[in-house]
Amino acid sequence: MVAVRRGPRVIARYLPWAGAACLVLLTGCGTSAPPAGGTVSLGTVIPGTGSATATSPTALGTELVRHYFKLLVGKDDVALGRLLAPSFHAAGPNGTTIGKAAYLASLPDVRSFTVSDVTGREYLGVLVVTYRLRLVERVGGTDHLVGPRRRLTVFAWQHGAWRIAAHAYPGASGRKN
Repeated sequence: MVAVRRGPRVIARYLPWAGAACLVLLTGCGTSAPPAGGTVSLGTVIPGTGSATATSPTALGTELVRHYFKLLVGKDDVALGRLLAPSFHAAGPNGTTIGKAAYLASLPDVRSFTVSDVTGREYLGVLVVTYRLRLVERVGGTDHLVGPRRRLTVFAWQHGAWRIAAHAYPGASGRKN
């Protein structure tokens, strides 16, 4: 409803994100349902994240998104490879899309980040998380302050863990996607 009041320009900006979420839902990325009761222990979902328990989709989304960006800051491409779903797909600000292998081959050089204004919605093993992200990204040897900008990350429950199925982002100046 908010996007409608802001006009067609805002609707057009969020259309690729909605398309990514629909793609995940229609292709059935969630291979099994998440644990019953809505409570997921992050320690069992993502190895090495501790034993914190998320009790809502927003709390879970916040923890998962923070974990994702901590892996980017730490340049842990092995853990990122495990976190990304085999069918992972990222959409950049100019409309380009890349798959898992291409994304892992050209990871952004994130120096620091702050996540805020998180909203999570879960349905049938798919968790859609929108948030504001402020980060410092190094591009061509120069640090760029990006944001805060809206982001969307879609997680799918696959083989007993939450995995990133899709990610939409505006990039820093100088970054191709």
